[in-house]
Amino acid sequence: MITDITSIVPLLTSICFFIIFVVLLRTEKNRTNRALTYYILANIVWSFGSFMMHLNSPIFTPLFWNRFMVSALLLIPMLYYDFACKYALKQNKLVIFNTLAYFFLEILNISGLIVSQAEFNGNSFIYEPGRLILVAYGVDYAIMILSAITLLLSYRKEEDLFRKIGLKYVIIGSFILMAGTLANLSPILGAYPIDILSNLINSLLILYAIFRFKFIKTRRFARKLTTYILAIFLTVVITVLITYISIFIIIPFIENTFKLNTINNNLFHKLLFISIIVVVTTLIYEQVKKNLEKNLFKKHASIEKSIKSSIERYLTCDNINSFAELFSNDLKFITGCDCLYLFLYDRLKNLYINPDIKNSSFQVSTRSMLIEYFKSNNKPIFSSYIDIYPEFTGVTHEEQEFIEKNKKIGLIIPLFHKEEILCLAFLRVKEESFIEDPEILDYINELTLNISIILKNLMLLENLSQANKEISEIKEKRDLFFAKMLHDIRNYITVITEATKLTFSDGVKDSDKKNLPDLILRQSNELVLLLNNLMELSRIEFKGITLDKRIINIETLLEEVLEANLVRVNDKNIKLNLKIDDDSSSFYADPLRLKEVFDNLIINSINYLKNDGVIEISYYKSENKHYFSVKNNGPKIPENSLEQIFSPFASSNKKQHTIPGFGIGLSIVEEIVKLHGGEIIARNLDQGVEFLFYIPSN
Repeated sequence: MITDITSIVPLLTSICFFIIFVVLLRTEKNRTNRALTYYILANIVWSFGSFMMHLNSPIFTPLFWNRFMVSALLLIPMLYYDFACKYALKQNKLVIFNTLAYFFLEILNISGLIVSQAEFNGNSFIYEPGRLILVAYGVDYAIMILSAITLLLSYRKEEDLFRKIGLKYVIIGSFILMAGTLANLSPILGAYPIDILSNLINSLLILYAIFRFKFIKTRRFARKLTTYILAIFLTVVITVLITYISIFIIIPFIENTFKLNTINNNLFHKLLFISIIVVVTTLIYEQVKKNLEKNLFKKHASIEKSIKSSIERYLTCDNINSFAELFSNDLKFITGCDCLYLFLYDRLKNLYINPDIKNSSFQVSTRSMLIEYFKSNNKPIFSSYIDIYPEFTGVTHEEQEFIEKNKKIGLIIPLFHKEEILCLAFLRVKEESFIEDPEILDYINELTLNISIILKNLMLLENLSQANKEISEIKEKRDLFFAKMLHDIRNYITVITEATKLTFSDGVKDSDKKNLPDLILRQSNELVLLLNNLMELSRIEFKGITLDKRIINIETLLEEVLEANLVRVNDKNIKLNLKIDDDSSSFYADPLRLKEVFDNLIINSINYLKNDGVIEISYYKSENKHYFSVKNNGPKIPENSLEQIFSPFASSNKKQHTIPGFGIGLSIVEEIVKLHGGEIIARNLDQGVEFLFYIPSN
């Protein structure tokens, strides 16, 4: 047996490929992984055959082992092509051709037409190529080159960044392997394992691609395997050193010092010594393993510890803000990012935006296509995978440049509960080396899976708290509303009663009684209007209102509205203008309910206008929608009241008691518009206020 570099290189190659084989067995079973597993298995057989041949093992002859390893070598290009096809094309259409080609080459191998002689003469290895070795290698090379081209084409189209970088190393390894096997055709170089040396480099590149670039998701397993191998190696070294010192230094020193005779108890001493060595070795191994895990992968160990305790830490959060702050800090710690945009969503609104961007226009719309993308791809992605920046709303020019400039290192992280997106984090990391540590994505996935249910519960609590707050506000407004309404109803009744008494009183002059009937009628009409609005609001709230839709002409409808409100506007000398872009337009709606909408909007405007004010009603059509506008030149609505202007009792404010109205009319308007399938908004103009609503054509 000959143990030198020619046998050590194939042994190391076999070990590397065996590690890859074990890793592949632990991965997801699919066509691509199976094809790669067979390719690796063939490399193990080739490397092992080369090892046994160069070892000059007494088990079979070197020529046998040579033909054994050549059998595997001839099979490698076929399996490599199968892997390339499964990876790039999802199928291999040349299976029959490859099978027939392999059987042809194997016949040449067994016949001695590839390698005619392989033997040892002393310590020298004699290698003689066969007559058809160039034919065999030519066929193999053609298939190998075809495989490399297939993978290169797939490399250009690969979207997964980690798989793309990993695939690059696999392709480089195949070219190195082809160069080594080509050098092995030389009778001089063929005596040395040049081909196996090139395959060792190939195996190391594949190993690096798998563990470093997540070509297959086994990074954590690789780290543990590395820790175990190093721990065993260091333990063996330390134990051998201790054993050597004990046998050749400590024990002779003790015997000479104390004049001990151990000849008669030799067996006992050996057993005792072996037991001590076993105990010491175990203690050394545990200590070495612990120190390696702590120091060699210090950051990974701290991240894993943090993730394991994540549930306990996040359960201490009592609101959305504390959760968001903790989640932001965890993401910054795991990724080392220097910029983080965090958005927490609750259906149609943002619950939280981190302080870094509260004053920025950089916002992610809940209707963004980015949200839709994550609904079907629930995993972190790099922003280079999708063109994200047009999907953000209100992005400044600087933010747009930032996203475009940092596409390759921008990371977008979603947090899901079932199919609902709860959170979106956009990160920018400090350096591009982050891209070479794909296990970070595994950590982020694990963290988000742990805490998603906690965030969902916090959102529910936040919604419950907000609902309770809104209920309290509505209750307060309702109490104010009824207090004001009862007070005004009493005033109406008092005025009507006193005016009636004066009308029939003999002590009042006829000239003073002249205006009393008008006063009674006006107060009665306002009281009736109030009671009708209350009944209408009650019907709407209990879903008792129905629409009687029919085809109506726009011009006819608005002229009737104008005529019905002339008396009201004349009392305060208010101008009521009408503006129609298309007087021939008609649409499908309930005319009585629409008149009710306009009446309420006009009455609301009259209430807030001074004498000689202006009200303008306008109409236009755009994209199958009919738009109506009611403008007035009265006082503006406070900005903090615009969002609540259509809520019931919205005008029930102590400061507004000098202005007529109870906050009912606008809520009725909004409900009628919604029943027609439209929307309404209120907005301040440069001079006055506008109520704009639309109703769809259908």
